[in-house]
Amino acid sequence: MTRLSRFARGDGGRSVRLAVSPRALRAWIASCIPILASGCFFYLPLVEERMNQAPVIVSTNPEAGDTIVLSTETTLVWVLVDDEDDDPSELTYLWTMDGEWEMGPVTIINDDPVFGSVLELSREEQYDGRQLRCRVYDSGGGSTEVSWPVEVPAEAR
Repeated sequence: MTRLSRFARGDGGRSVRLAVSPRALRAWIASCIPILASGCFFYLPLVEERMNQAPVIVSTNPEAGDTIVLSTETTLVWVLVDDEDDDPSELTYLWTMDGEWEMGPVTIINDDPVFGSVLELSREEQYDGRQLRCRVYDSGGGSTEVSWPVEVPAEAR
């Protein structure tokens, strides 16, 4: 051990020595010399933060943007979704008509590797000319949406 400094106690007692190994002292001095002008700093390791990716709608029925024709009593509309960075079984589905009325009941599909939601849409005259939307949210705050125009044929009213 190498003595760095010596302190005398005020009460006349023995002195206290601060010691460090020569190897540790050489390592610290060697690392500080190249950056002497800017000081000797310690940096924590960088931690990579991943941005949340929104869920992806991989399949729909009917196809996204196609018109839903309500010619029968009920029509099934579904979406299948994948989410790369979150657990797809924890996705939330919001079905709305023109973004105003929340639709239901819905069935959630959590049968790995298939994740999605199914809406049973009944034939009602008030749906004619409106837009059905399904918005999918993940636990990280990402979301995606698909919509379909809805038509109720005159003969089915």
